[in-house]
Amino acid sequence: MVPVLPVNPPGTVPKIIGAVAGLLALALGLNTLFRSQAPPPPKTMTKEWQEASNERALEQKMNPISGIASDDYKGKGFVTVK
Repeated sequence: MVPVLPVNPPGTVPKIIGAVAGLLALALGLNTLFRSQAPPPPKTMTKEWQEASNERALEQKMNPISGIASDDYKGKGFVTVK
């Protein structure tokens, strides 16, 4: 009878868990580094700018059939910032 060898030798699971944790830490560190070096968002991404864009679109009657200037429009228009 041939002895059955284990599929995973002892100590494999802790190595895998450590490698996954290390890669996640590396990804988090790189993400933090890149976000700290990124330029600030453009001024058109402020809520005030987007609300002014909504007002301008209404003044120009932009997309009067199904868009922001239609009578039954219920959306937020150009506002994407919370």
